[in-house]
Amino acid sequence: MQAPAAISVTEGPDHVIVMQNAVAQQMIGGRDLVGKRARDVFPEIESQGLVALQDEVYRTGTPYVGNEVRVVFDRLGQGVTQESFFNFVYQPLRDEFGKLYGILSHAVEVTEQVRARREVEDKVEQLG
Repeated sequence: MQAPAAISVTEGPDHVIVMQNAVAQQMIGGRDLVGKRARDVFPEIESQGLVALQDEVYRTGTPYVGNEVRVVFDRLGQGVTQESFFNFVYQPLRDEFGKLYGILSHAVEVTEQVRARREVEDKVEQLG
C-alpha cells in the first residue's frame, strides 16, 4: 500500500476494483474507485486497448508488461481528457488452488520523462 507506484487489484472477468493504494487514488484526483469497473469510470480506455489487455491477462493468466504506454483519459472525472504515459504491469492473481481470480496492476507514471526525451530528440533533429 505504501509503494511509490499506483497499485490496484481487480477481481473477476469484469475487472471490479477491490483495492487501490494512495498513489493510485491520488493519480485520479482522490477518487475512490473500489467496487467499480475501470471501464465504467474511464470509458475512453476501452478504445485504447487497455480493457482488451486486461481481458487477455485474465483469460490466459499471462502477465503483461508495458513501457511508456500512451493513455488518454479523464483523470480527474471532469470531462477533460489528457495524454499520459505509464510503465505498467498487469499481473494475474491466483488463489491457493491455482484458479485465476484477479489482476494486480502496478503503474508508474513516466509522462514527464517521455515529454522531456521527446523535446531533446526534437532539438537534436533541428540541429542535425
